[in-house]
Amino acid sequence: MAKCRTIAICNQKGGVGKTTTALNLGVGLASQGKRVLLVDGRTNLAKSTSETLRKNYGGAIRIFNTSIPVAVKAAEVSSKGVSIYEYAPSSSAAKAYAEFTREVTEIGRTKERLHSADAR
Repeated sequence: MAKCRTIAICNQKGGVGKTTTALNLGVGLASQGKRVLLVDGRTNLAKSTSETLRKNYGGAIRIFNTSIPVAVKAAEVSSKGVSIYEYAPSSSAAKAYAEFTREVTEIGRTKERLHSADAR
């Protein structure tokens, strides 16, 4: 349990792709053997919240750099029953999810290297 992380995907409005995001993020992280706060940057409130989090907490908590774009393919994939990687692998959303997965995976690799060095 000590290595678990919470991923929150939230929006007050329905039908905006929360499920699609969760599904594709989950597939990407699972494919890397992983289990991040994502902020939907389409609204001024979300942008302001993101900026405030970075300013006030960026030194204390990890805030990821990757931004998942709003994309038609990402919205369509939820009705197809497959991941964005299978449905539209060259789409901007698939590329962003892949980059986010790499970002998260690199953190794990860095921690493994540090843990490995400490064990010596």
